[in-house]
Amino acid sequence: MESPVDAVPVEVWRLIYERLIAQRFDDERAAPLDHESWSSASGLMMTCRSAYRAFLQLVQRLDISHSVVSDTLLGLLAKCVSLRVLTLSRTWKLTDAALVSLSRCRNLQALSGSNCEGLTDAGVQNLTRCPHLTSVCFPRSQVLTDASVAYVSQCTRLRHLSIAGCRGLTDQSCEYLQKCPGLVSLNLSKCYQISDRGIEQLASGCTRLASVNVSWCTRLTDASLRAFAKLTELRSLSLAMCHKIGNSALPTLLDECRELEVLGLYGCRSVTGLGLECTRQSLSLRVCIFSHCSSICVDDFVSFFTKCPKLSVLDLSNCHQVNDTLLVELSKRCRNLTILSIAQCSNVTSLGIGALVVNCPMLTTLNLSGCSLLDDSVAMLMRSSLPRLRVVDLSGCELISDLSVLELIRCPQIQMIDVADCEQISREALSLLCGLEVNVDRIQTTWLVPGSYLC
Repeated sequence: MESPVDAVPVEVWRLIYERLIAQRFDDERAAPLDHESWSSASGLMMTCRSAYRAFLQLVQRLDISHSVVSDTLLGLLAKCVSLRVLTLSRTWKLTDAALVSLSRCRNLQALSGSNCEGLTDAGVQNLTRCPHLTSVCFPRSQVLTDASVAYVSQCTRLRHLSIAGCRGLTDQSCEYLQKCPGLVSLNLSKCYQISDRGIEQLASGCTRLASVNVSWCTRLTDASLRAFAKLTELRSLSLAMCHKIGNSALPTLLDECRELEVLGLYGCRSVTGLGLECTRQSLSLRVCIFSHCSSICVDDFVSFFTKCPKLSVLDLSNCHQVNDTLLVELSKRCRNLTILSIAQCSNVTSLGIGALVVNCPMLTTLNLSGCSLLDDSVAMLMRSSLPRLRVVDLSGCELISDLSVLELIRCPQIQMIDVADCEQISREALSLLCGLEVNVDRIQTTWLVPGSYLC
């Protein structure tokens, strides 16, 4: 016999649960329920049958990263009839058995698992039972083959797909994806067997692609760029470490893809200034990654940046040709810069940084690590001219001393400072960053990999 509390309607439980987790179930702007919220709600859920039924009916978005996912929990998730978005634990392996359970969530729209080493084609086949799937993320699986992509391509509403690091995939996967004309974002990074042939097939069928990541697909050549140039809606393209990409097709890409906002050329050493010579006078680019592009000379960079008035994020780290002349010209042409990395650019002095801080007051993140000619005057310039600066990396700047620390801790907006390997900074100055005598909630020291927060 049910108790009176079992007759409490779902809408009442909704109000109770929303007060408990401090957010609405149907608020698209709110973050998905995390492990802590799930645990709190689960305790209430077990008090009576109506609370149990109500919770399974109400939960729509769930992120249980960094938590232990048991078979019991998976069985419970399978009963969440309204579940639409699920992000699984980074410490738990997504298995075939898990996908069998999750395939019962017929309203599931987005599924992301970041540890998929044990996932096989047989498990992925279960996703064909989820007709509403629009987003799938299965990175770093060593055993998935083209068959898995064939199964995923049967999800007719698919919009977003990440299969980065799935080394067993070949051009056949791209042929299967031709059946997904609504696909708008695709991550194939480190799918080493993908070649120009696959990209050409992909571009011919998935004409709405707006974001493509083919980093470390080392077989790709300029033929792939010509295929990408046909994607008129393309907004983001990452070509990191595609060593065979050269100059012949890059100008065509820049001319034809008028909506392109993000271009990643990290480590594309064959690209020179000739590759940046497009005919358009104004580009839409907002983010450019040129790290390790050592074959582009200063004058060619200056000419290119003249066409990028909207540029806000720029990575020139490990471009050893970068000097004060380039920074002065850059500061005149790209005044909307917010994030800049010139790590390991050993020809830069305080003259170039001075021009940047004066002409680019919107800067929030500045990576100067390894710029061995910079001295304490740089910190004084940043304090006086960059009111929005949040993150600064001065690691490996050998001439930086205690004076720079004293200058930077006077900036109330600074949140992260890196002064690793600055041998002239004393322990007393470091204690100002790490000790209790400053507001440690405001200032944190961090060891940033040069340019890592840009990619």
